[in-house]
Amino acid sequence: MPALAAVRLAKLRLGATAPLHYSWTKNGAVIRGAVAPNLSLASLTAASAGTYQLTAANAYGAARSAPVSLSLVPNPFAGLPGAYYGLFAESNPQFQSSGRITLALTGVGRFTAGILSAGNSYSFSGLFDINGHAVETLSRGAGKVPLTVGLNLDLTQGTEQILGAVSGGNWTASLQADRATYGAANPFPTASRGPFTLLLQSPGDGTQSPGGDGYGKAAVSAAGSVSLQGVLSDNTAVASAAVSVSKYGQWPLYIPLYGKAGSLVGWINFTNNPVLAGSVAWFRTNASGKLYRGGFTNSLSVMGSTFLPGSARRSVLGLTNLQVTLSGANLTEPASNSVILLNSGKFMASGQGISRLSLAVNPASGWISGSFLDPATQLPTAIKGAIFQQQTNAGGVFLTPAGSGTFLLTVP
Repeated sequence: MPALAAVRLAKLRLGATAPLHYSWTKNGAVIRGAVAPNLSLASLTAASAGTYQLTAANAYGAARSAPVSLSLVPNPFAGLPGAYYGLFAESNPQFQSSGRITLALTGVGRFTAGILSAGNSYSFSGLFDINGHAVETLSRGAGKVPLTVGLNLDLTQGTEQILGAVSGGNWTASLQADRATYGAANPFPTASRGPFTLLLQSPGDGTQSPGGDGYGKAAVSAAGSVSLQGVLSDNTAVASAAVSVSKYGQWPLYIPLYGKAGSLVGWINFTNNPVLAGSVAWFRTNASGKLYRGGFTNSLSVMGSTFLPGSARRSVLGLTNLQVTLSGANLTEPASNSVILLNSGKFMASGQGISRLSLAVNPASGWISGSFLDPATQLPTAIKGAIFQQQTNAGGVFLTPAGSGTFLLTVP
């Protein structure tokens, strides 16, 4: 088994000026051909272990160096090289103290890594010690407290995981990164690749912070790579970087937003029902845009459903008689309407609960679009969302000048 070792054998000189002749011994036996003052050992194996000693001699006598013992241990990093993806955050996530970490590990414990947090990126490299520990200090520029990154690579339990912490002066955030284990020799399970539609559900009513459901889509490649594309409930389009799902079915989601003034961060888990579930923190710190000018911190519940595109538009839900409900934002009370899903993909409204309601579904993506007449402004107001096919319903958002509200499409 390959091994790691370091041997330092000093060159020995006699005080006399006559030419010196060198020889090396291992465990008392002469090493043939070793006649230089330095001994280099390559391709170390278990047989390389032992006690080495240098002898220097000339016409005036001989002298020996102190013995040097070489012991070998198995390479603790064997089987662990590759890419690691993860997140760090406090138990109550905050914008400044949360982010993403990526790390590439070699077979001898060397690594290169990058951190993305609060709109800034930091690169660093280092070497894990024989116990799998490493600590690095990252400068954040003049006048800012450096980041201290402590990493603990599991060398014994087979988790293929790095735990640790990132600290920035007055905060310390727990870190977790998982090794990308899927690939050509170990493809991600076909039945779990999707595609998926996702709903990012906000607990708010849309007045002080965004309400309604953001929505998106995702799919996993054979190599376990996954990314999110979608729209948040303040109408912000999002697209995450591709990362690898861990062997435990965990997806570390991090998306920088609003320049350097916001982010989306949290873990999404592959489960049974719904297929995807998790919780992510959503931050905006600046006053850009027409809504929520004080910024906000929102906690979103994420649910995802396998989506099977329909050959006929009506088949993507499997039901035809449904109910639309709108609530929040500037609506004084929830409004609802019965609808029938036609094979054209359009919903036909029956009843007068929601004025000028129109809806249609895209059978290829599962996304829904439409509009209604806002009773407060008397203006057409867009509705956007996605089908949650596994539970035969849909969710989404509508956006008014007063804020964002919730769109639901359910069985009556």
